[in-house]
Amino acid sequence: MAKIDEIYLDNLCTILEKGVEKKDRTGTGTVSYPFVTIRHDMADGFPLLTLRRMPFKGALVELEGFLKGITSKAWYQEKGCHFWDEWASPDAVVQWEKENHPIKDDAERKAVMKSLNELGPVYGSQWNYFSGGLTDKACQLQEVRRLLKTDPTSRRMVVTAWNPDFNGNMALPPCHLLWQVNVTGNKLNLVYYQRSCDYILGHNLTGYGMLLTLLAKEYGYQPGVLGAVFMDCHVYRNHLNGVKLLLHRDIDRPAPRIRFKNWDGFDKWSADDVVVENYNPGDKIEFPVSV
Repeated sequence: MAKIDEIYLDNLCTILEKGVEKKDRTGTGTVSYPFVTIRHDMADGFPLLTLRRMPFKGALVELEGFLKGITSKAWYQEKGCHFWDEWASPDAVVQWEKENHPIKDDAERKAVMKSLNELGPVYGSQWNYFSGGLTDKACQLQEVRRLLKTDPTSRRMVVTAWNPDFNGNMALPPCHLLWQVNVTGNKLNLVYYQRSCDYILGHNLTGYGMLLTLLAKEYGYQPGVLGAVFMDCHVYRNHLNGVKLLLHRDIDRPAPRIRFKNWDGFDKWSADDVVVENYNPGDKIEFPVSV
């Protein structure tokens, strides 16, 4: 079994065995466990889970949108990424009510959010145009790239999406809210921190694994360690039947590899440029979205 799958399964068992039942924002209910970590050596393969078929293309499209600062839901949907279908900017919802009528119940609110396009200043907006507080329109992503080129020993290559001035204007306040790049020798490493982790999803490992790979390729490093730190790590109660299927799968699959069809540099990269090879996952399991 791919090493990252082993770590993932061990953590999942810990959450289920030691976690506690906890109410949540969606009203669904969770089994929650605090402080879970993953450490993956990129030499062991690309961090795309093989336990079930994962949305590889969707994760890459989402990353492309974040790198470009895209906040249009339609842009993601047109490229085949549907992670954001159920959400919209609170400001867009308020504007809809002004133009139509006050939303009468939760079902109508969900329908309205699904119909709207604007996501607000979510991840990519903060990575590229962080503003408020002491800074104004600071491109954190460009600063990390500058330091990788001019001062790779820096311990200040940090990007945050957590912006108290604008969290209330986002479709969702960022769950994976900070990432940091570190260089050791000829290897580039990346660690991200997630305040709230719907653990069964797992596609953020794919997105950040690709981000690490892109930065390493652009600046002449080997991909090193991908790390993830999760605080409120939970499994939704309506996911438990699917989780049982996952835990009882008898699989032994190697980690996949990726290759680039085209490489014209970091700035021109798109999700379509990447091919995943030797990916033979278990069957897809549907997990309902809790909004």
